[in-house]
This record gives sequence, C-alpha cells and structure tokens, in this order.
Amino acid sequence: MKYLLYAALAAVAITIVASLTVVGSPAKERDRRADDIRLSNLQVIQSQLLEYWQAKKNLPENLAALNDDLRRVSIPKDPKDGSDYSYRKISDLSFEICANFTLVSEPDNNGKPLPIYSPYEGEYVGPYGGNGNIWTHPAGRYCYTRVIDKDFFAPEK
Repeated sequence: MKYLLYAALAAVAITIVASLTVVGSPAKERDRRADDIRLSNLQVIQSQLLEYWQAKKNLPENLAALNDDLRRVSIPKDPKDGSDYSYRKISDLSFEICANFTLVSEPDNNGKPLPIYSPYEGEYVGPYGGNGNIWTHPAGRYCYTRVIDKDFFAPEK
C-alpha cells in the first residue's frame, strides 16, 4: 500500500512538471497575454490614426487627439502598468507607434522569428526591422514605423 501511494505521488509530480514544461509557467503565460493585448492595442491605435488622417488630411501631434467621446474612441493603455503607448509623427504621411514588450514574439514552425516584408518595397527587411506589416517584435521597447499610402487610404471628401 505504501509503495502504491509513493507511485501515485510520483505520477502526480511528473504530470505537474510535464504540464508546466509544455504549457509554460503561469507568469510566462501572463506575460504572453499582456504582449498580445499590447499588439491588439497598437493595431487599434494604428486604425484610429488612419481614420484621423482620412478625416482631417493630417496626423495628430499626439495620441490624446484621437480620444473622442462622440465616436466612443478612447486610446488604450498598457495592460500591466497603465502607461501610454509612444507615438511620434514623423511626417504628414508617416508615424511611429511603440510599446514595451515582455517577451519575443512567437516563432514560426521552424523555431525562427517570422520575417517581416516591407509592404512598400516587397523585400525582406529582417526579423524585427523595417515597415513590415507583420507584428513581430523583440523583447523590450520596439517601435513600428508606418507610412500611409494616400492613394489606398484616400481622404474622405
């Protein structure tokens, strides 16, 4: 009976260790989820910047200009510390949005980071660089530079 109890405890311990190895620790999963929310937030901000540009034919000087109670737009904040995301107007047609990521973005099936292709030149620009339309990122602060195609995103008349 005593050996059966030890065997059962060993099986439970092995199961717990194996599940943490496969799934990852709860802290890492929280970090991954926070990074997913950051990416989603940056995509919302990018969409709002495009809508603003289409309506006003220029980019705002700061993200606060996008907040609008009438349209029910409130620019999201970082899910962990509530800080604002970084935004910089580069030119009349380009901007940069940044976030602080906890983890490196998930690799593809080969274990390598997903490549980013520039939508403007159609060439490979590296795993984290350029004006890519894939939202891969390293750990730490990372900025996405975007250029508005004024022919594709024609301003409203």
